[in-house]
Amino acid sequence: MAINKYLSKKSVEEMIEEQRKKAAKKREKKGAPAKEINRMATKSTRNVTEQKTSVSSKEKEEKIQQAKENIKNAKPGSLA
Repeated sequence: MAINKYLSKKSVEEMIEEQRKKAAKKREKKGAPAKEINRMATKSTRNVTEQKTSVSSKEKEEKIQQAKENIKNAKPGSLA
């Protein structure tokens, strides 16, 4: 009954406005403005490219051989 009485005094528009103000205060505390959050939310990720590593095939082979040597020296039950 108390909730119904409280809600009957406030209009929906007033409650929505209060919630907007609370959300704005939270955003200000976190430091991210609303426009920046909206821009990130709508950003297209289709054209994002991976950064290619500049490791040559020779270096890759050396690293693989190094890993294989490390595996031979690993203790039983280790993650290697």
